[in-house]
Formats: sequence, C-alpha cells, structure tokens
Amino acid sequence: MLSRYSSKQMQALWGERSKWSLMLLVELAYIKAKAQLAYLPMSLYEQFRKHSKFTLKRIDEIENGPEGTGHDVLAFVKTVQESLRKAGVERDGEFHKGLSSYNAQDPANMLRLRKANGLIIEALYKLYNSLKSMSLKHKWTLMLAYTHVQDAEPTTFGHLLANYAFQIRQRIHKLERIMEEDLCWGNMGGTVGTYAGIDIKVAELALSELGLKPRIDTQIISRDNHAEFMCELAIIAGVIEEMARTFHIRMHSAIHELEEPKKKGYRGSSAMSHKRNPNLTEQLFGLARLIRAAAMAALENIETLDYRDIAQSIVERHIFPDATSLVHHAVTKMTKLVEGLVVCTDRMKERVEVDSLGVWATQQVRIALMDAGVSYDEAYLYTQACAFQAVSEKRHILDVMCVKEVSETNKNTADGVLGVDKLKSCFDAKSYIESGIEYSFTKAFPELTEISAAV
Repeated sequence: MLSRYSSKQMQALWGERSKWSLMLLVELAYIKAKAQLAYLPMSLYEQFRKHSKFTLKRIDEIENGPEGTGHDVLAFVKTVQESLRKAGVERDGEFHKGLSSYNAQDPANMLRLRKANGLIIEALYKLYNSLKSMSLKHKWTLMLAYTHVQDAEPTTFGHLLANYAFQIRQRIHKLERIMEEDLCWGNMGGTVGTYAGIDIKVAELALSELGLKPRIDTQIISRDNHAEFMCELAIIAGVIEEMARTFHIRMHSAIHELEEPKKKGYRGSSAMSHKRNPNLTEQLFGLARLIRAAAMAALENIETLDYRDIAQSIVERHIFPDATSLVHHAVTKMTKLVEGLVVCTDRMKERVEVDSLGVWATQQVRIALMDAGVSYDEAYLYTQACAFQAVSEKRHILDVMCVKEVSETNKNTADGVLGVDKLKSCFDAKSYIESGIEYSFTKAFPELTEISAAV
C-alpha cells in the first residue's frame, strides 16, 4: 500500500491499529452476546469492555520476540488478556474462549471492507455530481465524436460527460448491492463451521451486534464474495481509465480541445519548457492496471483447500488495502480532473465547422439524396467520393458537392437534386443531434425529469 496513492482515511483504515481495534470489537461483541444470554455476568462484560487494551509494540513483542508465538492473532489475544489482568479483571481467559482466529479475523476484515466500500461509494457520488454539473454546463458545447480514431459525427461535450455520469451511477448501485449481498457476512461457527462448542444463538447475536449476518461456512467466509467486490473495483477502474483515455486523446497537441488543470509554477518537462503534459490523466491508466491485477488475485483466492489453508492470507494482506485505496484515489483524482478541466469550447466548435471540412454530414446528405429518389449505393458512393476529395483538396465538402455530379448516369450535383437550402440544412449540427441529446440527458439524469414533472 503506497501512501502516495492512498488517502489519509484509507491509510488509517488499513493500518495495524485499525486492524486490531476491529478485532477487539468482534471479540467484545461475542462476550456481550454470551452475557446477554446469561453465559457470563453482564458486569464481567462491562469490565472487559472498559479494560480490554492493546499496544502495537506489545503485540509485536509477543509475536516476534525471542520466544514469540509467530502467530499474530494469538499475540493480540495474549496482549489483551495481559491488560485485563493488570486491571484486576478476573476470568481473563474468557477473552477469545471458544473462537478460532478467523472467527474474529474474518468478521473484522469484513467490517474493514465495508468501511472501505463506504468510502469508495462516497467518492463516487462526488464524481457523479461533478460529471452531472459539468455535463449540464456543456450540454450544447458542440464537438466532434471520434470512432476508430477518425472524425465521426457531431455530439456535445455534455453528452460525453453525461454518458460517464450514467456509468458511474451504475457502479454506485452495484457497490451498494454488493454491500448488502456480499460484504454482509460474518462467521463464528468454530474451527470448521460446525458450531462445535459454540451456542448458535450467541454467534447470531454477536454478528447482529456487528451489523453482519451468519451463513454456512467452513473455517472462513467463502471468498467468492470478496472476489465479487474486487472484480467490481476493477470495473470501476476500467470506467475511470476509459474516461481518462478519452480526455487524453482530446489533450493531444493537434486537437487541443481539453487541458488538465495546472497549478501556478507547473513544469511539464525538465528539458522542454513548452510541454503541458497530461500527467494526472496518464497516472490513471497505470492505477487501473494495478487494480485489475488485484482482482485477478482475488479470483484465484476463491479456491481453498478443503476447510482452510493459509495461502489466501498473504494475498489478502496486499490486495484488499491496495485495491480499495487505489480505487478511492483514482475516483478522487478523476473528480478533481473533471472539476478543473480546461474546456476549449472555441476549439471544439472549430473542429466541427472548419477542421472537419464538413465531412461529418455525409449520412445526412446521403439520406436526403435517397429521399429524393437516388439509390442507396449511388448516394453512398457519391458522398464517400465527395468526402475523400474534400480531404484530399482541403476543401469544404459542401463546395465539392455543388460541382460534383452524383454519378455517370445522374449528372445532377447534390444541390441540383436537393436545392441549395436543403443541402445546407444538412450541415446544421445542432438541429441534427438536438432531439437525441435531450433524450440522452433524461436517461443520464432521470432525477431532473422527475423534478420538471413535479413542477
């Protein structure tokens, strides 16, 4: 877990103190449940709650000292039991009694993942709102769409951002579902999940106290649940990467429709002072690669030998902190990028009206010609030839169409078939896309439609 790419919240969540604090929370929930069901005096639970303490230093000494246990959970248990004895609490052996290591560790880990998921959902809502705000601002900022890295047809920058907002909202809903269906389980079923030596009612009550649900288990919670979460994080990273890649293309010197926000005193290159490198955008490409790798490890972690082996442990100590922290960082950085984007609206308009030479209108013209009686093939070949000629001669396609004959058998030019006004109307970009843009925004932001309907 790299602090450079982790928020303070994530660093605190995945730190050692948080780990053992949540383990203590699980252990105390179990003792409280035993007291509530009269297995222990409630006064004893209150003493445990008040005096159960640990220090990271003491845990490390017991685990790794000259006569260390070599077992971190046992070291934690011994540390807490010592604190109880020092406080004069009797029956310190009740702490962790009847539980396996993973009866405490798995629920604690699930609580950690739930907290991490909550932070990511919160960050995604901020990104969604930023995309929504920017898309509404640029709803009618015309620009060219690209397909297969070629000029396609006009769209708006707002439409592009609205599409991303829709994707982010889908991801939020998926994480919320995962919170309810996958990151909801706890296990206190003993060493092999049979509840041997454990009252099932105590286990159920303890998990309920933690906000978790019981289920059938082995020694651990099945890792398909964790893999579902990790794969969703990889999908989120992919959406962020898609956004970054699209912005990156439009930051190209030859296109120059977008710029990253830059601080005063920014320097893009140690050698080339003219550079305005899209460093943040490119950083997001790399983060997505790491997150996908973590998801692959989580998929491989589903396999467990019989009722438990420890192969998963080393993997999870890395991938859970890394993936959640990196996704949270990527979402936060993308929000910053969206909010600070320099949108070169004049340049976008110039790309549509000047640089494209009007070739984006070939479909409009072709359909108009067909409506006027020209065959599909004849109209297609004609508009294609006009587009290629316009690009070759660096002339606007409208000028070409006013002098080029439709075919050898049809000596009319496009304006001859359609009339000048009709032909020129084919190049009105806004009217061409207007109804589609309006419709798309109702799908991206249904809440706006609901507000309008209420008013």
